[in-house]
Amino acid sequence: MPLHLPSDLGRPIPDSPHAVSACLPTWADNIGYEEGEPRVKERLTTGYPRFVYNRFCRDLFAWVGERVAGPGQDCLVFPTAASADRAAGFIDRRLDADVTGVVPLAEVARDNGHTEAHSVVFPAEHARVAQDGWQHIGEGISSRQAEDLLAGHVAEPANSAPEKDRLPSGLPGGCPHRPHVAGLLWHERFFQQFTGPSTNSDPVTTACSSGSLTSMR
Repeated sequence: MPLHLPSDLGRPIPDSPHAVSACLPTWADNIGYEEGEPRVKERLTTGYPRFVYNRFCRDLFAWVGERVAGPGQDCLVFPTAASADRAAGFIDRRLDADVTGVVPLAEVARDNGHTEAHSVVFPAEHARVAQDGWQHIGEGISSRQAEDLLAGHVAEPANSAPEKDRLPSGLPGGCPHRPHVAGLLWHERFFQQFTGPSTNSDPVTTACSSGSLTSMR
């Protein structure tokens, strides 16, 4: 059943902690979201990352803040020192004052693969300005990386090939369409999350072997 009832307000779409959409079932809810009504904002458990802090991100901010922020301070977390510096610079320029601090997470968290993550500490009274920086710069830490940091998981090595570039072992060597096939395979795997696995043999390998992709660009 589609989400459409008043009680569905704020539920994630799809039902995932990393979803980037949330249900606003009525026109009044949409207006309330745009106008920042607490009754709407407080029901949102997720949303587009630039506008809504994911739950994992909020939990990470709180965990890091307990260790690096002083009284009357808050913090946000960014994946690299450079992105944290840009966010801090945004806040300082907006306030025309040097009010921020940048702290490597390596100082407060064990090495779990995210060695480049940094936090930006700022006065809590300027949380709205900090959120503007998060929104406009668009470099805040992702919900999945935040989840990893909280759980202590080791991140995938940076030099590991993205999933879309990993080809099946049966793909003929020297196939001129390898990059295109890799993209097709990634999309097939993505949509199988919703449609279920295909019952056919691997169409990508078959197509390359038969030469039926020779006209593709």
